[in-house]
Amino acid sequence: MEHLTALLSSSDMQVVLGVLNLLYVFSKRSNFITRLNPDRRQALLTRLTYLAENWGGKENGFGLAECCRELPMSQFPASATTLHFEFYTEPTDSAGNKKQPSTTVSVIHMENVDKITNKNPSQIMEELLETYAVPPAKHMLLLTHVRLAHSFSSYAKRLQCVQARLQALSILVYCSAIQDNINSLLYNGLIEELVDVLELKDPSLIEIKAASLRTLTSIIHLDRNPKLGAIVDATGAASYHGFLPVLVRSCIQSLTEPGADPFPLPFATALFSFLYHLASYESGGEALVSCGMVESLLKVIGWHGTEPEHITFVTRAVRSH
Repeated sequence: MEHLTALLSSSDMQVVLGVLNLLYVFSKRSNFITRLNPDRRQALLTRLTYLAENWGGKENGFGLAECCRELPMSQFPASATTLHFEFYTEPTDSAGNKKQPSTTVSVIHMENVDKITNKNPSQIMEELLETYAVPPAKHMLLLTHVRLAHSFSSYAKRLQCVQARLQALSILVYCSAIQDNINSLLYNGLIEELVDVLELKDPSLIEIKAASLRTLTSIIHLDRNPKLGAIVDATGAASYHGFLPVLVRSCIQSLTEPGADPFPLPFATALFSFLYHLASYESGGEALVSCGMVESLLKVIGWHGTEPEHITFVTRAVRSH
């Protein structure tokens, strides 16, 4: 686990995403992470929390859907590529011993981090640590901020950062490790931002949209379901013409009707999983009944397909039903 935790510090977001995919499976299907040695578990959860943190929200120009669109950087706040990092330092004497218990605030402010094209985030980090006495406990947080500012202006890298954020959020929820930061990580408006991502039309964003659905699915299972009503409302799950029911009918039509345009399997899998988990709670099940979802799911149950994924979707439809 120490190796996986260390790899979350990689400058290559593809490596980070590979680790997160593995941790997601651990968190959802086993109690492996919750049974880790407390120190190792905390080290991992701290890094996941940094990856999952709020970038500023839609009202500050950092809506998830906007970040997933290939927009010019002029459409984003200048802070997107600016490193502004504050930390506390304890004064020491010439021998390196701590003096009085007072602390001072130090600030690292660096604009246009994305323009530093001859260095990767780890190299930028090394130079910063040579100049600033950042406490070791803050190194990973600083690296996370450097990596995001360095990546943001690259559309491909920004998408990877969005996907990493969504995946980290899901893992934290499944590990029951989000309660201490629930208001900052699951801030007001996040549910709507996740649905905004689902509504994007770009076919190249299927993986991001599937990650958004997986995050919504994880949030359903928070203790006492504080966000369940918001999810039902934001997805329009209780209305026949709501976004979710229309999407599900489109998916089922694509799966069951010969000659229909294929529906991306990762997204379809995430969608059926979301329905199953939503239906497992009374208010979620009532919403799906009121929007006529049962009739649509019956079409899947009666679907006589030969594709390998056929049994998977039939099984999920039965469970949702």
